[in-house]
Amino acid sequence: MKPWVFIVGFVVALAAALGYFLLNKTPKSVSVVHHLTLQQPCDLHLAPCVAADNAGRSVRFQFTPAHIPLMKELMVQVDVNGIPVHHSAQVVVEGVNMFMGYQRAELRTEAAASLTGTLVLPVCTLETMEWQATLAIETPDGKLQAVFPFVTER
Repeated sequence: MKPWVFIVGFVVALAAALGYFLLNKTPKSVSVVHHLTLQQPCDLHLAPCVAADNAGRSVRFQFTPAHIPLMKELMVQVDVNGIPVHHSAQVVVEGVNMFMGYQRAELRTEAAASLTGTLVLPVCTLETMEWQATLAIETPDGKLQAVFPFVTER
């Protein structure tokens, strides 16, 4: 027999085995995202904002200083309620009316129900910049997510 017949047979068998493996592989875990709804009114310049769901979970989100300066360290504080265990938490801030990159703050536990972190917002050429801060908290039951809109003035 010719050598290429063995090579083709081997490639076909390998492709069949790989296809079987990929089609029958089940995901180890499916990440569930629970969205917390922003409670109105919400103006981070005036007071912390709250997002909650029907399961009794809520977060209270704020920046310090409240006037939200640009190019200066900004403290993020999140107080959680009804979320007994979390693995990690972060805030990602991105521009809405202009792409300004992603500013991230990994949050660390300060007290049983309080998370903090820091970030710096860049200066934009626009006079008024619209932003959104997305809070993501990893829990054993999935990810909790809340979005907080805010604006800055140059």
